[in-house]
Amino acid sequence: MATNQPQLGDETNASVHHAAQEEAHFATPSTTPQSEMTNLVPPPTAPQNIRDEISAVKLPPFWTNSPSTWFIQAEAQFENAGTKTERTKYAHLLTAMPPETLEKVIDIVQNPPAHNRYTYLKEALLTRLSI
Repeated sequence: MATNQPQLGDETNASVHHAAQEEAHFATPSTTPQSEMTNLVPPPTAPQNIRDEISAVKLPPFWTNSPSTWFIQAEAQFENAGTKTERTKYAHLLTAMPPETLEKVIDIVQNPPAHNRYTYLKEALLTRLSI
């Protein structure tokens, strides 16, 4: 008696055949010119988003007694991590400051400028904490 049901090995054979067709498709030499192919690979870029920038930097606690030295080290870390945005640097600076230092610039922190936040806060800290 003949049945129309597939035999046990039929699905496996069909999968193997399909995989072989796909492999042959990818193995076929491309007709795309080399100059067009280089456009398909994205160039290396800076971090994809601010989260990448933030997670790439780990600053030491802010040195109230030597802020200019702290900024030298912080900016070296920003450079190493590829952190370029003022907003991200500003966020790192805020998290590194102890409460007593934050209080000295609370007017700026509560109402930060729309642009150049980090630079503005850095200059204010250097001025206000100078001897």
